[in-house]
Amino acid sequence: MKMKRALCFGLEPYPVEGYEVTHVPLIEVVPLTPPDFMEPLERATHVILTSKTAVDLFPLCSKSVLAVGKATAKRAEEKGFRVVGIAKEESQEGMID
Repeated sequence: MKMKRALCFGLEPYPVEGYEVTHVPLIEVVPLTPPDFMEPLERATHVILTSKTAVDLFPLCSKSVLAVGKATAKRAEEKGFRVVGIAKEESQEGMID
């Protein structure tokens, strides 16, 4: 049987069982020059992280974290953040519920 082949255009390679996956990212995430978020961060009680990329780019802090999805929460916990909530629906809108 011929091997199934798929292209993955996301930021990270996404393995799929039974497929040979070729990763071809269409976008690149480039952090901005250090944003001035220290003052708002000091006033915040929580930080909302909306993606694994946001987790990777955001400096570790002691604030409670709300994650938009399970994968974001997992990455945040692995990095050392204290995740206190995960959106019921994996979207920014899901954080409201």
